[in-house]
Amino acid sequence: RKTCAKVALKVERAGATALGALERKSIEMKLAELYERLGRLLYKKLNGSEDSPELTERISRLMSQIEHVELVLEKKRSASESESN
Repeated sequence: RKTCAKVALKVERAGATALGALERKSIEMKLAELYERLGRLLYKKLNGSEDSPELTERISRLMSQIEHVELVLEKKRSASESESN
């Protein structure tokens, strides 16, 4: 029984670790997507093909989203590091 309990605990921890890694990877992919969108918008602005207050507002909103996602990712990474120690 004791062995089964230990095995079950290790399996649970491994599952939690894998889930955490998947969550972080998902957030990293979202962040990459946001940076890609930001790059496109900045190119339009800097290229001069489109420069409007609306474009500037879209860039600002996107940068705010990026900051938020980066904070979430940092919290997930910190939580993962503290769990492994």
